[in-house]
Amino acid sequence: IAYRTFEVCPNPGKYGSFRAVVPVKGGTVTVCCSESGITACSTVPGGTLKFGGTVLPMEPGKTVCVNR
Repeated sequence: IAYRTFEVCPNPGKYGSFRAVVPVKGGTVTVCCSESGITACSTVPGGTLKFGGTVLPMEPGKTVCVNR
């Protein structure tokens, strides 16, 4: 079963920075966290980045950013 939409809701917790690549149906989602903010990029449509009260739609191949 696959989903048409998905949410990326990173929780950095005690980590100052990290990079993660997560497989999704038909592609991947890459999330990077640094002291300055969060960036996310998906190769498939239907994603939403949610972080710190900010909600941004994710378009395939385009990076979205949220400052910390």
